[in-house]
Amino acid sequence: MSCPAPSLLAVYADGGLEGTDALAIERHLAECAQCRALADGFAAEAALLRRALRHEEPVPIPPLSRPLGPLAWLLLALGGGAVGASALAVWAAVARAVPAALRWLDPLEPGGLFDLSVTVLIRLAIGGTAMIDSAVSSAVSALVLVAAAVAAFLLLRRRAGAAAFACTAVLAAALPTRGDAVEIRRGMPIVTVPAGETVADTLIVMAESVAVDGDVQGDLIAFARRVTVRGHVTGSVLGAAETVTIEGTVDGNALAFARAVTLSRARVERNFYGFGRDVTIGTSAEVVGNALAFGETVGMHGRVGIDLLSFAGTVEVGGEVARDVEAHGREVTLLPAARIGGDVLAHVPDEDDVRASSGSRIGGEVATAAPPEAPRNKYLTPGFYAGQALRLGALFLAGLVLLWLFAGLREVTLHDGRDALAAAGRGLVAAIVLPVVSVLLLITIFGIPLGVLGFLLWGLGLYLAKVPVAHIIGRRLFASPAGPPHYATTLIAGLVLVVMAINVPLVGWVVNAAVTLVGLGLLTRYALGHVGPRAAQSTMA
Repeated sequence: MSCPAPSLLAVYADGGLEGTDALAIERHLAECAQCRALADGFAAEAALLRRALRHEEPVPIPPLSRPLGPLAWLLLALGGGAVGASALAVWAAVARAVPAALRWLDPLEPGGLFDLSVTVLIRLAIGGTAMIDSAVSSAVSALVLVAAAVAAFLLLRRRAGAAAFACTAVLAAALPTRGDAVEIRRGMPIVTVPAGETVADTLIVMAESVAVDGDVQGDLIAFARRVTVRGHVTGSVLGAAETVTIEGTVDGNALAFARAVTLSRARVERNFYGFGRDVTIGTSAEVVGNALAFGETVGMHGRVGIDLLSFAGTVEVGGEVARDVEAHGREVTLLPAARIGGDVLAHVPDEDDVRASSGSRIGGEVATAAPPEAPRNKYLTPGFYAGQALRLGALFLAGLVLLWLFAGLREVTLHDGRDALAAAGRGLVAAIVLPVVSVLLLITIFGIPLGVLGFLLWGLGLYLAKVPVAHIIGRRLFASPAGPPHYATTLIAGLVLVVMAINVPLVGWVVNAAVTLVGLGLLTRYALGHVGPRAAQSTMA
């Protein structure tokens, strides 16, 4: 008998042959050592597979770590206290290192920034309603631009032409322009409107360099590295660039964000807002309304028709201001050519930081006001910890009620980072969509109750968003083979860690936002799972 095929030997080794076929293979194996070795290998392989596939009882995996004992908890508390004390010392040293003149710019003092914002709003209100109206219009325009672009991309991302048309239509209807349409120019390194050319629309430009020497019968919105306006704009000018230079005529407001903002031989019929490192109003420039400047250095050498308000390290006034000048900074200098019709109020560290040249003329008084003292470090006040304790207690009680009413929330978990990102995205959508839908419902009489209910649910969701995240953290903290303890224990442990994290200087607000969005996403997923088609299907099942 010749040697059988290896496949036939494999079937024989597995017990798949019977009768005369099996006897013939056995006789051949008794005579052929090579086939016998091959058959023995097939038999060993089959036995190994049978042992591997045999069902066995699962072996319990021992816990990776033992629960923390009293000594470990004590060491953890002492270590946390040492780290907290070190952080407070570093925080206090950094706060003391900030110069008093720049205290309003200190990012470590959010209270000072809030006070500054309130001061600016009050000052704008005193200066006239036109400035506030212009600022609101600009803000609404920017929001409309972003909303239109995002909506068009999300809804019509497969139809680029339709998306562009939707953006253009929304902008044309919403932007405060005197033109009848919107013209967008981009895709070229240099965009120019030469002298003699008239753009009868609002013009939106995105390029490396923008130069407008002609006329724009509407608003001009320019995003570039260099923006130069030498022509005539019948609306307002919004420029965001490395350098913004206006040498022409603007019938509306001029708003510029740049490293260097310059008005040179320019005439702004309404108000001027300059934000940059260096803000300059040249000798031949005129602002008919108010001028507001933020920067490291502010130089006003032209003419301002109403008031000048500046926030800068160094302020120089060498031009004409019809009414009052208010300056916040390290030093304020009134040059000999300064002509001020009203008062000068300088917020400087010391009276000697205000220098008035002998040739300057001031119709009112020159007064100084020292910058407000830095508020006491909140981390060193007992009231801060008392307030946090009350906050923790109220959130704990509210969380207990929530987990008692909705027992399913006790089992909600986050498996990995991708799951947390998905929950945060869901929470962001809920935080935006729910108040918008509630406002739309309030427009109709029949939808008012639903709109009010929507706002209540929105506020309640934002407040309780930390509860599911804290409960998940507590369950992970007390993980053991015997299962987690009572949900009150896991909740309070997680809330303590969350409250501590959201009060960490500089990054606490980021943690707070992340925890709120993730928690709101978890609450939204739980609510959608118990209301609607999914809940109905589970009930029918």
